[in-house]
Amino acid sequence: MIRAIVVDDEWFTLEYIRERLAQTGWIQVVKEYENPLEAFHEIAATAPHVAFIDVEMPAMDGMTLAEKLLEANPLIHLVFITAYSQYAVRAFDLNAVDYLLKPINPERFGKMLTKLQSVCAKLVKPATTLRIQCFGHFAAWIDDIPVKWERMKAEEVFAYLLMHQGTRVHKNTIIEHLWPGYEIKKAIAILQASIHKIRSVFARLKDQVVLEYANSSYCLMIHGADCDYLSVMRAITQFRSDDQRSYEALEQAARHYVSISA
Repeated sequence: MIRAIVVDDEWFTLEYIRERLAQTGWIQVVKEYENPLEAFHEIAATAPHVAFIDVEMPAMDGMTLAEKLLEANPLIHLVFITAYSQYAVRAFDLNAVDYLLKPINPERFGKMLTKLQSVCAKLVKPATTLRIQCFGHFAAWIDDIPVKWERMKAEEVFAYLLMHQGTRVHKNTIIEHLWPGYEIKKAIAILQASIHKIRSVFARLKDQVVLEYANSSYCLMIHGADCDYLSVMRAITQFRSDDQRSYEALEQAARHYVSISA
């Protein structure tokens, strides 16, 4: 049974979606919320597989709530509910399964369920290995399968955060460094979509790739991955002139440069 939460400040929308989902026989609405803050605070207790989220809400807008839910659970599926069609683009920027326009059309709701069922039917197996190449050209492999970013901005943000691995970087700093000429609202939307894509790409490696968000800052931490850049930085920062192993580590790191220039 798929667990779902529904977040909307209109009680009649909550009631409609609850009734329609109950009719499926495979989705259980574990809780409904008119207050998005309450939905966020109870995410650990409800543990939903999918969240139906209204975009326009007081206290916290639906896009912000979605980002926070994804921080707590990168594997959660999203369906947005909105009265404004222009939000559809942002919904898909966050890799939403689908979106529903108000007033909700029953036929359109059925098509959304078909999409959702297809997505939820795919069992995600944990990955075991991660390899990242920074020198020469940027690339990453999960279990020896190349990562397909689809969005260049997400790859760009990941590479930037990797260069600051283990350090908190304010979102405004990221925007200033990567997209200095962008209008701030557009840049924030791109950053949020990129962060979601990164979490989605590495969801199967949740113990190796940790992307935290706190106080408007992001911090990427990589554990147990084969990364040429991190290997070089580790060899440099841990170098000790009185330790033979330090020289061996530097020689090993230097091979990355040799292989690139060859």
